[in-house]
Parts: sequence; C-alpha cells; structure tokens
Amino acid sequence: RLCCFRCVWTKLRKSATLKAGEMKHQTQRVIAVVLTSLLLGANLTWPIEAKTRLVPRRLDGVLVSPSKVNLRLVAVMVDNHTAARPQASLDKASVVYEALAEGGIPRFMAVYARYDLALVGPIRSARPYFVRYAAEYPAALAHVGGSPDAQNLIKKLAIRNIEGQKGTTARFFFRYGFGVHSTFTNGANLTEAMRNKKGPKAILNYEPWQFQNDPALKDRPTKRQRVAADLGAGRNYRIEYEYSRRRNAYLRSTGGKPHFDRVK
Repeated sequence: RLCCFRCVWTKLRKSATLKAGEMKHQTQRVIAVVLTSLLLGANLTWPIEAKTRLVPRRLDGVLVSPSKVNLRLVAVMVDNHTAARPQASLDKASVVYEALAEGGIPRFMAVYARYDLALVGPIRSARPYFVRYAAEYPAALAHVGGSPDAQNLIKKLAIRNIEGQKGTTARFFFRYGFGVHSTFTNGANLTEAMRNKKGPKAILNYEPWQFQNDPALKDRPTKRQRVAADLGAGRNYRIEYEYSRRRNAYLRSTGGKPHFDRVK
C-alpha cells in the first residue's frame, strides 16, 4: 500500500508536500510525496555500520551502496484515471507529484532513483508544470505525448526527453493490456533510453532532505491522525493519508479505498 515516510504540509523540499501552482485559468494543488524506505521494504537506520558500506541515497535517504548514491533520475508521467488503477511501481518511486491534468483528473509524475523496475505505468502525456518539476533536479522525463506548451518547454529547458509517442525513444515503451491506459515501460528500457538518448549531462546538485532515526514504538504518536486533500476532481480522486503507528508512516487512500500498487 502506498505511503509516505513522514508527511508534513510545507514547500517542495520536505518529506511530503502540498504545493500550490498556477494552471491556466485555474488554480491547481500539487502533492509531492516522498516514498522512502517504508515503501521499499528497507530500513532507514543510523548509525551505519562501517562494514556494510551503505550510505543514504541523495534523493530519499534509502541506504544504498556508494555507487548508487546519486544516480541519474528519471521522472515518469503516470496515469491516475480510475480505469488505470492500480498503477505499477508508484511504490518504488522516491518522490511522486500529483496535479490536475485534463478533464480535472489528477495525474502523477513519479521520480525514480532506481532502475530495478519490472513494470512502470500506465504512462500518459506531459504538462508544462510537470516539466518544470522534473527540471528542478534535473530528471529525464518519460511520457507519451504532451500539450504543446509542455513539448516546447522540454526543448527550452533541455530536459532529456524520453518520448513514447514518436521518435527514436518510442521503442522503449510497450503495450500491456488494452485501451488508452495500457502504455508501460520498465527499468531495463529506461536504462537503455538513458544510455542512448542524447542530451546535456545533468549535474545533480539539488538540495537533499534531512533524515533522522525512527523513534521507538513507545515514543510514536498514539492519537489517530489523518490528512485529507480534495483536488476538486470528485469523490473518486479524494486523497487521504492516515498515520500508522506500527510503520511510522501515513498510508494513502484514494476515493475512499486503500491505494495499492499493481503486482505484475
């Protein structure tokens, strides 16, 4: 089940974020959720024993080998239509943005600092505000088409463009299922796309979050805590996070149901 490590409403560079942004003719709300070791089944604990030689990954604090501390990031546009659920590999993303897209339906942009992904998607088109979020790191952007403004901004900001609709990178996407919610990729394809795609070499100098040890169970809050966000897209897209004392995480529900990831 999708969750975040520690949720606070603040600006972008925090463990989970609610950020306001401008859409043309309307205001949108953006949720950036840091999905860290509790999602990935890892244990974020300090101090690190010297013999393990594991260090915190720059993006999300997950303990990894030194060679994987600051890998080239890839952001993937992920569908959030009710017919697209459950999504694949949202639970493996380090950061997930959620913002309104077409028809008032929210869309995800999942940022990955790992490539051991069996299935990622369903993948949809880009919007200019998502392009700007990807450029902050910077991260490459995998998508299937996009609005004219988004396509122009990708060129203007020199984002590494992994386009699934046309061009040389379309071969890194595939159909899995039927209908419009059936375009996917995987970690192997994203790795190959990053290796073959020409573009400026990224300097990953973004400011990382600050991490700390989990408190012992006896020191964790006992009072029920719940945070809700309504993006104005209707009941099926209402978001809630409820605190789990056992996991020290906020578990996500969408449309009144637990939000689970797909098992291939």
